[in-house]
Amino acid sequence: MQNVEAISVGRLSPGTYLDRRPAGAELYLDGEALTLRQFVCYLLGYMSFLGIVTLVASVAAPLVHDAILKAIGSGHLYAFVLNSGTAILFLLLSALLVTVLWSLYFLTEVVNAKSRYDGAPPPP
Repeated sequence: MQNVEAISVGRLSPGTYLDRRPAGAELYLDGEALTLRQFVCYLLGYMSFLGIVTLVASVAAPLVHDAILKAIGSGHLYAFVLNSGTAILFLLLSALLVTVLWSLYFLTEVVNAKSRYDGAPPPP
């Protein structure tokens, strides 16, 4: 039974391909060149962090709306706070969208296109 488990885990593992440097420009973080695996991990971690912050902000906004309205009234300060909150949420959603699209591109075009980086001819 252990051989079957080892074979199945071996087939699902991407191998050493993700532990190499990407072709083209080097990816650096804190002065250290990243492998494909490290870059994907950092990218997905950043996307998860942005998602959690955006979720907390979008859930907290309606919950604190009435308290803010009572505390500062409905004057110019309220309009400023409302517009600032809207701008912050817009920036969070924009950053999240760009990160999601970038990770989808990276995972589909770079990680799964092994032949381009293995020196093999490109598929027809």
